[in-house]
This record gives sequence, C-alpha cells and structure tokens, in this order.
Amino acid sequence: ERLVLEIWTDGAVTPLDAIQEAAEGLVNHFFLFSNMDSISEPGTDRSPVALSPETYQTPIERLDLSPRTMNCLKRAHIGKVGEVLQMSDQDLLKIRNFGEKSLTELREKLAEQGITNPYTEMETDSDALDLEAIAVDNASVDDSIKEEED
Repeated sequence: ERLVLEIWTDGAVTPLDAIQEAAEGLVNHFFLFSNMDSISEPGTDRSPVALSPETYQTPIERLDLSPRTMNCLKRAHIGKVGEVLQMSDQDLLKIRNFGEKSLTELREKLAEQGITNPYTEMETDSDALDLEAIAVDNASVDDSIKEEED
C-alpha cells in the first residue's frame, strides 16, 4: 500500500518538518489510547501505566547517554524518550551501530530516571505506527512550491 500526501506550507517550515511535527502530535494523541486493550475488573488491572506527556516529551539528551548511543539515536531521528519507548528492542537493534551494549546502556539510563517502558509486558510488532514508512518526496514538493510561486 502507498500513501501520498500533498503538503502545503507558507514557507515558515519545510514540508518535511510539517509532516514530522503533525505525525508526532498524532502519535502523542493516540498514545493515550494505546494501552486500552480491554476493560478489566477493578483491582485486576495489569495494563502498563501510561507516561505523562512531560516524560514522553523528555529529550534523550537528558538521559546522559554515551556519545555513540546518542549519535545512533539522533541519526535515526529519535529525539524524545517517548519515541524510544515505542520501539521494541528488535527495532532499536536495527539502528545502524546500535548494538546490545547501546541497548543495555539505554535501558539502564531510563531506569535511573525512573522511566519504565510501558510496553515491556506487551508484545510489540509491526502494528505500531511506522513513521519511517511515511515518505515525503522532496523533489515533487519543491516542484509544487515553485509552481505556487509562479
């Protein structure tokens, strides 16, 4: 399947930045509902606790990670704690130069901050929103912008 988006901006932000910001906002809103698998009996709720928006939006720089781990995450366009927590270990290990040591360091730093992964008890697979699958063809966007200016 393919999704084609036509993005118009006033030039204050690039089309790519606009879609990334919109996608982040959408993910933040859907995140509130992501743990609502079923209604349980009172006192038997074993679902993970949702993160506060402040925790979700915490920059990864605050985790005091090693330069190698930080650079791997930044190259993968991961800048917020919530983005890290939405990824499975397998997804994180797919990041170039991000290995077991980086994964261990990341989990330890999150634990030091008192941040637990709400998905650790849940199996995560490709059902999550794949933001990398959303592609913006910059060439066609640039052409559209030029046509608008003419």
